[in-house]
Amino acid sequence: MHSRSKHWHFIDYVLVFRTGVHDVRHIHVMHSADCQTDHALCDANLTSALNPNLREMKLRGLEVNNLQITVMKHNFQANLQAKVEDYFTIPAPEALWYHIKNGILQSSLRFFKRNRLVW
Repeated sequence: MHSRSKHWHFIDYVLVFRTGVHDVRHIHVMHSADCQTDHALCDANLTSALNPNLREMKLRGLEVNNLQITVMKHNFQANLQAKVEDYFTIPAPEALWYHIKNGILQSSLRFFKRNRLVW
């Protein structure tokens, strides 16, 4: 009890991490219903922003097990060579790389399936 005002002092602190101090908006201590006890209810208003965990979907790889079969390997090589041969006349390196990359991807998707997700 305060000596002059005769009011009780309440400790109105809330334990938070140092990184969360800025989240405490308001703290209020209320008397208990039974006035003869020294218990009090501490009410704290906090701000909280929950950020959802967004996972990027990974691009599934290709099933390249078919390359072990000789016939499939030769067919893939022939298709890839036919697609890529036309692009070597392009003088700009960026355009050349774009066309070669797309040619490899298209021929790969033609011969191989995407890996399935395993749950």
